[in-house]
Amino acid sequence: MAKTLKFLYAIIVLFSLFLLSMEDIAGRPCETDEDCPFSMITPNMLRIIFKCVKKVCTKFQEVPLIP
Repeated sequence: MAKTLKFLYAIIVLFSLFLLSMEDIAGRPCETDEDCPFSMITPNMLRIIFKCVKKVCTKFQEVPLIP
């Protein structure tokens, strides 16, 4: 039981760090869409795309890849 709780705690911490790093990517200055990072797929199978909007990288989230 304790091992399971430690594992879940570690997963939650790593996932939250991943989300924080995603927010850091959005907001970068850009001129075109190519200046923004490539699209990413999150652990819950959502595709995240970055586009240049008003000279700032903006994060867009698509529908889940698995129906």
